[in-house]
Amino acid sequence: MIKNQHIRNISILESFIFIAIFVLGACTSPLPTKPVIVTIPESRETPAIIRTPTITTTFTSALQFLPSAFPTPIPKPILISDVLYTDGGDELNNCVNGSNQPVFILYADGQLVIYRGRQYWESILSQDETTSLLRKIEDTGVLKLGDSNDSGFERLIVKGKVYHFFYSNQTPKPIRETIDILNRFQPTYQKHYVPKNLLLWVYSIESVMQFEEYLPKPIPTTRNWTKDLKTLSEFNNGFQDISAEMLPNIMAQYDKFPDYQIFKSGNSLYLTAICANFP
Repeated sequence: MIKNQHIRNISILESFIFIAIFVLGACTSPLPTKPVIVTIPESRETPAIIRTPTITTTFTSALQFLPSAFPTPIPKPILISDVLYTDGGDELNNCVNGSNQPVFILYADGQLVIYRGRQYWESILSQDETTSLLRKIEDTGVLKLGDSNDSGFERLIVKGKVYHFFYSNQTPKPIRETIDILNRFQPTYQKHYVPKNLLLWVYSIESVMQFEEYLPKPIPTTRNWTKDLKTLSEFNNGFQDISAEMLPNIMAQYDKFPDYQIFKSGNSLYLTAICANFP
């Protein structure tokens, strides 16, 4: 799903090379706007989605570490949700590629958030739009299938029924048809999604060069961190929850959501990203 740009794992060859470098000690690291009418690209045409499971690597990437503890938003009732999970990778790539978070989520109150074109979009569906979408999905027969608790890289939720699966030609037809409906769904009105809370990912580095191979492309130009916020050295390495007054200023440092940037703060460099944290 959320093809060429959304590869989430480094190849086995690169993994062996990385392990060799690590063993030799050559690589060390400190471990709201007015709604507008916008045409959202269909996610099948977005290179950010890959449904084919990739090979699990056994090394720990220099960009992988245990995230800081952060609060989980208060859950909202969900009507439809589609999540594509990874089998590894690092936090930064997973964040900007929308991995492990819903690429389509419709709440019971009509709020819809979609990941397409490498960013999140939001719409509020009317009751008629919601009813029409659910009718199309029910017509596939997906709700007649039994719940699937098998392991898989994708999880689909429809009106409380949960399906885990590997997307392929062997995936039950009702599930494939439902995924196709979600990918092609085009709300009438939508805008860039501005969350009520997000996760700020911070990682201090000595130089960009040591991470160039692993960073999402294109690599952004280094920027200066704003003086209107506390310095990045005051944030812990890892994830931290951002909400309330600080959120607009944090988002203003980035070009879209999700996004990552390289900042200079004081005399230090930091890889940073703003990531989704859906309720």
